[in-house]
Amino acid sequence: MGCTPSSTAVEEESSDRNTPVRRIGNTFAGVPDDLFLVEDAVSKPVEIAPHAYQQLDEEICALESTCPGPRLLTAEAWLEHLETVFEKSDATSDLYERDLIMDVRLNEVPNGIVGMPMTEMEAAESISNRSRDDTAKVRRLALKLDIAVDPVKAARQEEFIARISRSAMALEAKSYQADTVEHCRTRIRQLRQSFIRLQALYLELDRLIAMANNGTYFSSQEQHLDEELESAREIRDRLGGVSEQWRTAGLLMRAAQKGLLQAVKYWNLVGQTSTAPEKIALALDCRSVCHGALIALEIAQAALPQVEIPFVTLRQQSAVKHGLIYMLTDMINPSRYRHTKNVLEGFQANVEKSVKWLHDTFNETLKKDFDESDQAVISIAKKLREIRKQYITQRMGYKPYVRPAMGKTDKR
Repeated sequence: MGCTPSSTAVEEESSDRNTPVRRIGNTFAGVPDDLFLVEDAVSKPVEIAPHAYQQLDEEICALESTCPGPRLLTAEAWLEHLETVFEKSDATSDLYERDLIMDVRLNEVPNGIVGMPMTEMEAAESISNRSRDDTAKVRRLALKLDIAVDPVKAARQEEFIARISRSAMALEAKSYQADTVEHCRTRIRQLRQSFIRLQALYLELDRLIAMANNGTYFSSQEQHLDEELESAREIRDRLGGVSEQWRTAGLLMRAAQKGLLQAVKYWNLVGQTSTAPEKIALALDCRSVCHGALIALEIAQAALPQVEIPFVTLRQQSAVKHGLIYMLTDMINPSRYRHTKNVLEGFQANVEKSVKWLHDTFNETLKKDFDESDQAVISIAKKLREIRKQYITQRMGYKPYVRPAMGKTDKR
């Protein structure tokens, strides 16, 4: 009844939103045992029961407003989708042409020993390291071929450098994908911590109320408000889960926008630089941040498959990627340099428009609906809180209440 775990949050490991959170012994899954030992050793402040109830209920309402349960389910589903998409991409891409300088294998550890198992973090770091190494190899090769200052040599080596660039960018893409997955896992860990905390608060509130009413409603008015609160929470939770998708897309779009701003600056500097090492370094930096922006944009669009994000087209994205592949040989050709400059600037301007559209659309639609539903929940919760606080005061008076440690709340 009331503010119980079964009456609100979407649960962690089940599609049934009324399934309690999984627990092991006297601890919550995912929380270190030593946390409870520390908390048990700390004396809890003594409060009177009505005041303790109000503090608990207000804390629950504040944490509920962040929708950790629904957002956690959405984030976990998103991670599963990303991993599936990236695995398919790996299976269909041929990254390691024998005649290219990037002769690496993803199951090798950095010290060259083959076949040793790596953790996900180690694998991601290994990919990132190899991506940087290959960029350095491309830089040395471009210098050796003299393509940054000699237009004839650049034209002669154009397709060879393009093949090298494709291979290097394919490995770089894996590095960006690994970073995206790790960011997603970090988000899940944060949401899970909030969700576990919310479940602990629910259990404590249930016990406090049970001390006053022995597990029954105080009145029909309380029961009616409790049912009304449950319905309002369900609406807010659904909107909260969808909001997580928009949050993910928005963060990725803003990352793409920042990357493209930097890419345009790098490319402008390429035209102002006369020495070959600087030209090549700036061109590779431009390619890297722009490539990262392209990948972030693609993932952002995948996060909102039901939404058609305007201004940025697949054709324009293909034109930008083509420009990145031929960037090292185009930079010495004035007409091609200007063309690439126009493509990058146009793309950056359109992505900026898309970011603004996404932000405005979210604020005018989903965020507005979520805020309204959240306010409805808060209003009902306040009414229910005042009624229960009065009954708790009548039944328990100013009886002292000591808030238990989080580990203790798991005992029925």
